Amino acid sequence: MPSISRTFDLKSDAEAWAREVEREAQRGNVAALRQDAQRTALAEVAARYADAVLPQKRSHSAKTYLQAVVGRFGPYHLANVRSLDVAAWRDELNRPGFRGGLLA
Repeated sequence: MPSISRTFDLKSDAEAWAREVEREAQRGNVAALRQDAQRTALAEVAARYADAVLPQKRSHSAKTYLQAVVGRFGPYHLANVRSLDVAAWRDELNRPGFRGGLLA
C-alpha cells in the first residue's frame, strides 16, 4: 500500500482517520485512498520532504532536483501527475541543445 499522511490538531482525529484508511485499504477501496491524492498538491509534499529529509542529505543537488520538479509539477495534485507527463518532461530536459543541466 502506498504511504499516505495527513496532519491533525487532535490525536483522536488522527487515530480515527488512520483507522478509516486502514479499513478502506483492507476492503481494497483504492478510490478512497486516491481522494487524499486528489486533495494534496505535489508542492505540499515537496515542502514536507524539504523540511524532513533534505537536511539529512549530504548532497545539495537533491534540493536543485526538488526545486525543478516543484517548478514543473508543484501545482498539480498528486493524483494528476501521470508517468506520461513526467516522461515527456524528462525527454524535454534531455533534448539536444537544452542547457538546463538537470539530467545527466
